[in-house]
Amino acid sequence: MNRTILVVLGVLAGAFPLPAQDALTLAENHIAAIGGIERITSLHSVEARGVFSGMGTDSPVRFLWSAPDRVRLEMQIQGNTLIQVFDGQNVRSIEATPSTGYSQELPLTEQDAANLRENAQRFDLTEYLSYRDDKSAVELLGRETVSGVETYKLRWRVRSGDVRTVYLDPVSFLAVRTDMVMQVGGEDYESETYSSDYREVGGVMFPFREETRPKGVPAGLVLKLESVQTDVVVPPDAFSVTVSRVTDGQTAEAGVHPPAASSIIAGRVTDRGPADLRVRRALESQGLEFEIDADGDYRVIMAWSEDGRSQLVFVNSNTETLGDAEIREVWTVGYKKETTELAQRVAAKLLEASSTYKIGAWEVVWRGETVLAVLNAKIPADATPKFLGEVINVVSATADETEKELLTTDDL
Repeated sequence: MNRTILVVLGVLAGAFPLPAQDALTLAENHIAAIGGIERITSLHSVEARGVFSGMGTDSPVRFLWSAPDRVRLEMQIQGNTLIQVFDGQNVRSIEATPSTGYSQELPLTEQDAANLRENAQRFDLTEYLSYRDDKSAVELLGRETVSGVETYKLRWRVRSGDVRTVYLDPVSFLAVRTDMVMQVGGEDYESETYSSDYREVGGVMFPFREETRPKGVPAGLVLKLESVQTDVVVPPDAFSVTVSRVTDGQTAEAGVHPPAASSIIAGRVTDRGPADLRVRRALESQGLEFEIDADGDYRVIMAWSEDGRSQLVFVNSNTETLGDAEIREVWTVGYKKETTELAQRVAAKLLEASSTYKIGAWEVVWRGETVLAVLNAKIPADATPKFLGEVINVVSATADETEKELLTTDDL
């Protein structure tokens, strides 16, 4: 390109600088852009689902936030579910195995605790209203280019006392980057979060893509949201956790038990947690009674009047992906025995039976001195209501017959 043209283009680019703005005006513009004072102060809960990507792995994740600062995070890792909760004061972490209902408490590092508190603040947008309490809480530091866009750079002391550096897009006034400093182990931990793909949900603008990286590192952990719901019903026990088995030196708080049949009343749904509405609609259309547990999973008790037997079946709300396929687990326990070894006849029976099934297979899991046989059917997450109902019927009847044959009980 001609050097003269380059010079002219440079002059023209410099001829249109960002308009002069003061810090308070920029703060007001940002609050208006994300939804306005009235809307963000009325927001009482958010449930979001998505995928964390980093270090070559993709992990489905679910957030549940309740104002002002309670948060529950669930992440699927290698078939298990990592659950972390912050109830506003305390942080706890457990690892749960969905196919068995067993869980154990995990040690929580200071970094883990700091990250969870940061996730609580992810949805508490009122944090940025600090400038209305103290005008000095926000300061314009100048302008800086972020991802090719010249932005307004603000130093923002939020209501929690944390200081953030926020970079606002000059047109939308939405944050395209946020820098934070957290105290971890007595040292400062600096991070940069790049936000994009903003979408309006319930009158609030949410970034559906965020990449967080340590300061100065070229790549980090990417969160891509798939769905967001605002002002969801939050059960009172959503921010507590219960362990059903423990490691050495820990004390068990409570076991995980199926609900009694009397806890499910015909025609009534007990909403105890955020759940996949596709499952709810499918179960309702098939006339199946259910309850929703604190993890958002569906519990269905199938009962047979001819012999008075029943079987508890779980339909998971969390799903997994394989390529473009989204997969849901429908499972039930058909064998449970306190033993350190699985009898050869039982193992042979389960293996032979699995080879004849059109859908589902037995999984054997040891938990301490207890062995469980779980009949697990993996089906398309968007399966038709009729197909889901048929799968529930098949796995419940099959597991119940197995329990009856091998244990002669009706406890599962």
